[in-house]
Amino acid sequence: MTTSMSRVRGRIAGGGAVGAALAVLLGFLGLGVLPAQASVVPRVVAAAAATLIAPTSGTPLGGDIVTITGTGFTGATGVTFDGTSATTFAVVDDTTVTATTPAHAPGAVDVVVQQPTGDSAPLTYTFLAPPTVTDVSYNRVSEAGGTVVTVSGTGLTGATGVTFGGTAAPAFTVTSDTFITVTTPAHAPGTVDVVVEHPNGDSNPGSITYVPLTTAVITSLSPDHGPSDGNPTITITGAGFSGTLFVLVEEAPVLFTVVSDSEITFTLPKARGKVPVQVQTAVGVSAPVTFTYDPTLIVTDVSPASGSSTGGTEVTLTGECFTGASGVTFGGTPAQSFTVVSDTTIRAIAPAGSGVVSVGVQPSAACPEFLPGSGLNFTYVEATASTSADGPTATLADTGSSTPAGPMLAGGGVFLAAGAALLVARNRRRGLTPVSDPQGGPRQPTV
Repeated sequence: MTTSMSRVRGRIAGGGAVGAALAVLLGFLGLGVLPAQASVVPRVVAAAAATLIAPTSGTPLGGDIVTITGTGFTGATGVTFDGTSATTFAVVDDTTVTATTPAHAPGAVDVVVQQPTGDSAPLTYTFLAPPTVTDVSYNRVSEAGGTVVTVSGTGLTGATGVTFGGTAAPAFTVTSDTFITVTTPAHAPGTVDVVVEHPNGDSNPGSITYVPLTTAVITSLSPDHGPSDGNPTITITGAGFSGTLFVLVEEAPVLFTVVSDSEITFTLPKARGKVPVQVQTAVGVSAPVTFTYDPTLIVTDVSPASGSSTGGTEVTLTGECFTGASGVTFGGTPAQSFTVVSDTTIRAIAPAGSGVVSVGVQPSAACPEFLPGSGLNFTYVEATASTSADGPTATLADTGSSTPAGPMLAGGGVFLAAGAALLVARNRRRGLTPVSDPQGGPRQPTV
């Protein structure tokens, strides 16, 4: 062994490429000291530096391919997203790495290129949230499908489909990031989930109920009359209600509950008189049944709408159900007097008052007030005459002018005096001299 090592050292001492190579090997193995002429400069590898990632966002489901640009990527051992290793990665060259994103919860995360000589500073990548569904415009649709509904939510841009109970909608349009219009597919009766499909993941489910094809028939309403201010619960009795899409009062939809195929309850809206009630299914609209609102007093007009604060203005009230009215008030103060002219007209004399007040009519027992305390307004105007240092003041209400009467009369006197002086001067030029009457008054002039 000693002789062999001596020969090797001899070759090293001889120099040349072979000698240099052997020197490096022996030095690495710790078997000898390199000769002075065989020196080795170690190779220094810089740490990775990442400067750009594209795209900067993607689905939380993972599987998106991103490209990272920078320097020092040769020898990279991995790429992490918030500490989770990329599904795959490849070092394209010293300045480029590609990586496949892992699945991750929505949100912004750090992306790091791992390198034995030092990991890169992080770049930011955002895992986008899936869409959300907050509302479906109709809660009941026909089992036959074909109803156009609006799905409301967030993050709907980029949606790839909408399903109803797992059945794909035949057509849909993303109108904005918050709305999708979609045509319902046919589906068996029952309540199903409405889901928006999206590259970022499926939405939370909305809900819609498919109803069977039935023909609704109403046989009665209970009660069939009620107060005009609405709110009582009405029961509809009949048949074919399981397929109900809408309950209509005067052709306007109202809130309702299908209790069974033969019973529906709904909340009565505010209205007056007699109104039709109908049930609509996918087959059509039922024949109407009449609901009658009980008579109620209502004031629809006050004329004039203003008057003197001292009272005394005659006011005509127009409305309904005035027969038997027991009083008229202006801001709670009784009118000086009133007369019920007809069921639709009252004349009243306003009391003294100030400001803007509500005009009310105290109804008879047969005509409760439609909306208690909701009479129209009457405005009191300050008194139309006052006295100042210059005398009485005429206002717009009296003369159309607000000029004090005293100064007006004084101005008239000055005008008359000036006219008289002008007349005397003209007579003198003509040689006419007024002659004083012994009684103290002027008389016909003499020549």
